[in-house]
Amino acid sequence: MVFLAGPCTRVYWDVVDFPFPDGVDPSLIYQNMQLFLEEKGFLGELSIMAYVDKENFADELIDVYENSGITIIHHPHLDWAYSHYNVLLAMPQLSEVLPSKLHTVSFDCLSTRLLDGGKPIDSPVETIFTETIFTGPCTRVFWDVVDFPFPNGVDPALIYQNMKLILENKGFLGELSIMAYVDKENFADELLDVYGITIIHHPHQGDTYARVDKTDFLNALEALEDRYYNVLLALPQDLSSSELHTVSFEWLSTSLLDQSGTLQGLNHEWNHKRKSREENVGFSDGLATLDPQQFSRSQITVFWDVQDCVTKIGSALRGKGYHGEVLIRPYVDGDFQWQWVPDSDCRDMDVDLLTRVDRNKYAKVTRMLLDLLFWAMNNDDIPQSFMLILKPDTKCNSVIKALEHRGFNLILGPSDEVSLQLCKSPPDGKKRINQSIKLQGRKLTEVSRKHARSSIAVFWLLGEDCPSNPTLMRWNIESTLEKKGYTEIVSFTVYVDEGKLSNELEHAYYNSGMSVQPVPEEFGRTKIDIMAWDMIKWTFSISEPSHFLVIAKPFQDVVLDCLLEDFERRGLNVLFELPDYMVSFGSSVWSAKSLLDGSCSAPI
Repeated sequence: MVFLAGPCTRVYWDVVDFPFPDGVDPSLIYQNMQLFLEEKGFLGELSIMAYVDKENFADELIDVYENSGITIIHHPHLDWAYSHYNVLLAMPQLSEVLPSKLHTVSFDCLSTRLLDGGKPIDSPVETIFTETIFTGPCTRVFWDVVDFPFPNGVDPALIYQNMKLILENKGFLGELSIMAYVDKENFADELLDVYGITIIHHPHQGDTYARVDKTDFLNALEALEDRYYNVLLALPQDLSSSELHTVSFEWLSTSLLDQSGTLQGLNHEWNHKRKSREENVGFSDGLATLDPQQFSRSQITVFWDVQDCVTKIGSALRGKGYHGEVLIRPYVDGDFQWQWVPDSDCRDMDVDLLTRVDRNKYAKVTRMLLDLLFWAMNNDDIPQSFMLILKPDTKCNSVIKALEHRGFNLILGPSDEVSLQLCKSPPDGKKRINQSIKLQGRKLTEVSRKHARSSIAVFWLLGEDCPSNPTLMRWNIESTLEKKGYTEIVSFTVYVDEGKLSNELEHAYYNSGMSVQPVPEEFGRTKIDIMAWDMIKWTFSISEPSHFLVIAKPFQDVVLDCLLEDFERRGLNVLFELPDYMVSFGSSVWSAKSLLDGSCSAPI
């Protein structure tokens, strides 16, 4: 159960009266709809719900549309309210009887736009919602109905209603969706159309290896918790091997049976720490990329099952027009022995450490997909291309489609015969990617553009945990700055409570090129006060930097806010960023916690 914040856009399309544009590929409809809505200020995840006449819509087209991100629904249930949502209606003619607060667009205009590839056309529609986007929490429930069935005899609507009440009682407000994973053979088709509950058929019936490996599954959930998601597991017993929050599934089932609507017996203790907006979304003035490269020059990450798929990729990539660095992430299972053979056709190629999965090839595929997902989460606003080289597996399809819809460029996907002739050429031009909630807080401002290539001074407020490998930390932070387009670092200062660093570790920080400012507890000033004074002194120096970057957990300080307003009037650009983001951006690490809590290797 994951709690997160951010906008999302839902398109409800009556295909009976307003059919899809004739002869247009479904993926192009989705892509052009996304471009059209982004121009109108509708950002975030997009889903299209298409309501069709079952008798007049061929069954073989359902998978084609759903693989393109368009969900086909036979029986429409339009039950949504106007309040607290941005609503845009596409109609054959603009009606004067609609509520004045509703925004409308001509369906002819929209249909033409979907045919036009997103290019500007003459239209009376003006950009709306460019300044105010409603953001709020949403909760996703993922329910394994095979092992944990719905309460017997309970109406699905009551299950949804009581689940919403339970979560609201625990402080989780906002939109709720329930994804229920069922056994197709044992779940009646007439039960598929359930309000608020999406039914998903288990993809590998009877395959005991298809389930996610428990170790990787728990590690992935813990990594999400480290990334400021709230995760709750409903299990038959306590999970002593993990720090994740759990509740009894028996208790949950009993609560869902309550037909009174009051849930008076709901007293189960669940102590969770609410996450701030900055932790979930990023600072409003975060570190945005100055000048994103084209896909042809961006880095290529290759997730490669080197045990079952052997080939050379250098010549194919260069021949297709890819000239960026290539990073190979190799995977094997069992005791398979593998050694990298350099590719003479591609000199800018690095090989990551071999990932060995001890169990079987199914667990290996799961691990590759989890690595791919976390890699995508760590790349939010720079063009990224990837290759997924392995034998076909149905689990890969939905993951690949999700990443492509977010703007990632798949060069080569799973196939029986690894034919590099299937590699796609890089997309033309620059393309802003990954419209995730993390991107909301990292908008490129005019001040950043003005001082694009100017120097930057870094100020790092260390918290309770002090990383024990400062050289690695500085390398990670500099790597992030370089990928974002900030190349000239004139100063790197660390502020820490006195006594937090041993003499040996403080010396290691100095050796890594960082200046350390210990702040005594009895000094009467905080780390923020000392940092603010250092910023003021920088403004009087000859080599005044145009960018200040503050790396810190979210905090509030009235004096610093006033100082920042003065800096802004004087043309200085002050950026804020989370430590986790700075050390994980562009990588494939699941969590930055091990790097930041002092548990990494000894100083180097």
